[in-house]
Amino acid sequence: MDWKQLIIDHPMLSLLVVLPMAGFAAAIKIGVVLATGRGDPPPDEVSDPPPPTSP
Repeated sequence: MDWKQLIIDHPMLSLLVVLPMAGFAAAIKIGVVLATGRGDPPPDEVSDPPPPTSP
């Protein structure tokens, strides 16, 4: 019996294979999000005030 058939026939073994892979992927995702986290927000671009109107 090969590994593929063994995993298919026994659901507990399939969980033992899939859950660590999902956990590893989630850990990488969290690491990437934390590593590229939000820094200081970009400065607000303030436009020049409109020139005063003369009467």
